[in-house]
Amino acid sequence: MWYRYQLKRAAREMLSCRYGELFVAALVCTIISNGITMLSQIFSDLASIPVIVSQLLLYGGDAMVGILGILWIAAIAMLLSLAVGIFLANPMEVGSARCFLEATQDRVDFGNLFFGFSCGRYGNVVLVSLVRSLLLFLWSLLLVIPGMVMSYAYGMVPYLLAENPSLTYRQALAFSRDMTQGHKWEMFVLDLSFLGWYLLGAMACGLGVLFVNPYYYATRAELYVALRAIAIDRGILSLEQLESSGR
Repeated sequence: MWYRYQLKRAAREMLSCRYGELFVAALVCTIISNGITMLSQIFSDLASIPVIVSQLLLYGGDAMVGILGILWIAAIAMLLSLAVGIFLANPMEVGSARCFLEATQDRVDFGNLFFGFSCGRYGNVVLVSLVRSLLLFLWSLLLVIPGMVMSYAYGMVPYLLAENPSLTYRQALAFSRDMTQGHKWEMFVLDLSFLGWYLLGAMACGLGVLFVNPYYYATRAELYVALRAIAIDRGILSLEQLESSGR
């Protein structure tokens, strides 16, 4: 069993030794992630422009010549937006997990932020992350609560891939689902306990959030370590299944 205060205390101890390095790691990850998000948003906005133009042409009574081409441009822009998330954002999430997971063993390597790209199993990381995203999207269609529950059920997938990027999507999803069984409510409360910190950070012109991120990432890494230990003890998975991690 794990307790919220234990994880947060372990995270604070980790940060007390390597705060500067982990702050920089979290900052780089945040900047890159925000950059990817902005790029995706730009493509998404570009996709809406041709649709507006085509509607103006229709309601203006002009000929529909070129509308098909305009809509084709919109489709390409939308695909580019999705591609940014699939091929860039998801591997970065795995890299961030790898970086903070290594920090639990007092090892900090900024190169781990790009582990999802350099692990030699980039294609598999993309595939597993894509399947996870699709499943979460489908669950979210069943209303907010089911989507939120499954987001916790599959929340350990990036950490599992950070340890073994060769895991198939069936293995990664099953391991994460089994590891979080009976822990989802506690995981939700753990996330909720950071709400006050993030509100305070947002009040400091938003810059305070940058100082909260390392604390949150470190705590999530400690959560994975705790859940992994429980899973191994219960025979849900073994250390052998987490080998081939690229160490």
